[in-house]
Amino acid sequence: MIMTEQILNELKRFKENGIYPFHDDLLPEMRRMLIELKSLNIVGNKNGLPTLEIIDLILLEKLIELKSMSDFKIWLDKKDKNITNNFSNSTIGQVNQSGLIKIDKTEIKQTNYPKISDGEQNIIISLLKKFWLELLISLIAGIILSLI
Repeated sequence: MIMTEQILNELKRFKENGIYPFHDDLLPEMRRMLIELKSLNIVGNKNGLPTLEIIDLILLEKLIELKSMSDFKIWLDKKDKNITNNFSNSTIGQVNQSGLIKIDKTEIKQTNYPKISDGEQNIIISLLKKFWLELLISLIAGIILSLI
C-alpha cells in the first residue's frame, strides 16, 4: 500500500498528538492504514475508547520515513530476524536484546540460618508439658496483681 501525502500528514499528526480518533468519517485509506497498524501492534485502543494511541513510536516513525507499507513490512521482516537475546548483566525477569553477546559468570551466595535441632525442641516441649500448670497459675496471678 503506497501512502498518499494526506495519509502521511495524518500519521505525522498522530505521532505529534499521541492519540487519534477512530470514527466513521475517516477516509477509507486512512481506516485501512489504522487497521493495518493495529494488527502490527504499532497502535492500539486507548482504554476501550474509539481512540487509538501509539504503542511503538519507533516503528511508526520508521513507517513515516519509508512512506510505503510494503517497504515497511520488508524492513520489519529483516529487523525481526536480526534480534539476539543477551542475558548478561540482567536480573531475573529482564532480557536485554542486543547484537553482542557477552557471558559473565555470576556467583550466587545463599545464607543458611541455623535450625533448632529436634533434641532442643523436645526439651522445650517436655518442660512446657511438665510445668504448664505452674506457668498458668503464675500468669493468672500476674494479671490479677496488675489489675489491682
